[in-house]
Amino acid sequence: MEFKPRLPKEGINVSRTHPLKDFAVLFSGVLGLGFALFFLLSFLLGQALQFIPPEREASLFGGFRDQIRNLLAEVSDLDRQEELLTVLSQLEEGWPEAPYPFELVVIGVPEPNAMAFPGGLIMVTDGLFDGVTTQNGLAFVLAHELGHFAHRDHLRHLSRGLALNIVLTLFTGSGSSTGPDLLKLSGEISNRRFSQKQESAADLFALELLHKSYGHVDGATEFFASIIESGESGGSFLSSHPAPQARIDLLLETIAARGWAV
Repeated sequence: MEFKPRLPKEGINVSRTHPLKDFAVLFSGVLGLGFALFFLLSFLLGQALQFIPPEREASLFGGFRDQIRNLLAEVSDLDRQEELLTVLSQLEEGWPEAPYPFELVVIGVPEPNAMAFPGGLIMVTDGLFDGVTTQNGLAFVLAHELGHFAHRDHLRHLSRGLALNIVLTLFTGSGSSTGPDLLKLSGEISNRRFSQKQESAADLFALELLHKSYGHVDGATEFFASIIESGESGGSFLSSHPAPQARIDLLLETIAARGWAV
């Protein structure tokens, strides 16, 4: 049999589909894999972090807490910080089994907000004082953040950030910077949102701690009532939280059921 060499057929190594379609399929697959890996890592890390002893948590995240506190010191409101430290001390006396001592910083930001950072740091914006004017009202907001520490919600949230950093490192070769900066902090603040179930549990913890600390629960609904009266959404403090009226209703029902003084 005689061999007759010939050129290969035209387009033998070229896909019959449009290049953009191939790219879209490939991109969708990589994106789907990234999301699946992110949610899996978030779940596994969230479960693992719950086993960290509180004292180990305080030492593990002590450096991070100090860096955040020092970063916020430039915009802190020292007068209001001293005022809230007195309230925080009162609440700590009502919660003697607290896992570790807490620190507090008030920053000059007009949006009402408060949040709990790993290691025992609580950040409050001075915009919160616009809607809350009584000591008991402020105490409830602080006690709510203590509730997140008690239920370790801040660690569950931290697992998402760690998972995202791992996924970015795997897919891009570089994760987020380990050193805290203003950009990283703003992202942390804007995404510090807990589920409605976690928020309701923190509200009930705050209500009980308010009663233990003061002997009554006056001021428990003050902040939520101020949000309703102002007709505003409450900014990021309430962006993914239960509606203010629903939170007031839950608190009032609990107060009535337990017969606590108002």
